[in-house]
Amino acid sequence: MSAIRSMVIVEDDPDVVQFLQAALAGWDGPLKMSICTNGQEAIATIIREQPDLVMLDLMLPRISGFEVFRQIKTRCPGKRPKVLIITAYHADGTEAAIESLGADGFIAKPFTLEELYDQLRPFLETR
Repeated sequence: MSAIRSMVIVEDDPDVVQFLQAALAGWDGPLKMSICTNGQEAIATIIREQPDLVMLDLMLPRISGFEVFRQIKTRCPGKRPKVLIITAYHADGTEAAIESLGADGFIAKPFTLEELYDQLRPFLETR
């Protein structure tokens, strides 16, 4: 059984969303996935659903992924979901900024299926 039972994918690129859904469809154990395409929708969904894992893009419409993560930390203090940052944003200091936020993992786009699984395995495997 999967340690992660629910996740929210926050990504505005439909091709990346489709890739992630296909990659996770065969993972062992029941997994509820919700998709959000902007930061505002993401905050509301994460607060409402209280997922185990959030896969979060940084460059989003309406509210940035950085602000979404800050809101998660502020508004979900008791049971903060694990957060895996997935982004093509590669400015100087991006990785340091992500680490300073306290993200649980980071993967740079473009990425392979193997790289995705390597980052997700600690979250999805049995405790």
